[in-house]
Amino acid sequence: MANSQLSRPGQARLEIHGRPGQVWGSLMMPAGGKATMRIVGDTLHTSTKTAYGLEKKETQTRIQSIDSVEVVEGRLWWLLGLGFSTLLFWGLGLVFLVLFFVLKQNWMVVHTPGAPLILFYKKAENVQDFCTNLLNRSRQLNAPALPRQQPAAPATRPVSPRPVPTAG
Repeated sequence: MANSQLSRPGQARLEIHGRPGQVWGSLMMPAGGKATMRIVGDTLHTSTKTAYGLEKKETQTRIQSIDSVEVVEGRLWWLLGLGFSTLLFWGLGLVFLVLFFVLKQNWMVVHTPGAPLILFYKKAENVQDFCTNLLNRSRQLNAPALPRQQPAAPATRPVSPRPVPTAG
């Protein structure tokens, strides 16, 4: 189920679903399995289960530590590299080259100080709402706290000097 969905209708998007991604060098690649990103309080919970249940991973990231969120639609460049490297085997190389021009992927990258969190998805409108909600929470949590103001002192009236009695 690589679709994005709303956790509760009529409220802000707090959860999205898709496939996990991984980084090889500078390439983002989809991995087999399921991934869920959920906003819970001041943390972003990411649950990943790889294909066949071989590996499960739970990541909890403080929303205050999120640097940026990237939403990408693009080609899978590793298919182009694979196509050129196997071009000597005409059938196989051409298949990869055709797939490079036909297939498009959508993914979201949450940049954190540790490692990027990657989620490949299908429905872009749900992810935009989720990203907006995530960044709004980050702004709220990173906003400087307003200093407490001292209560205002009671207003005093100026005292006029007393008239000096004159003799006379």
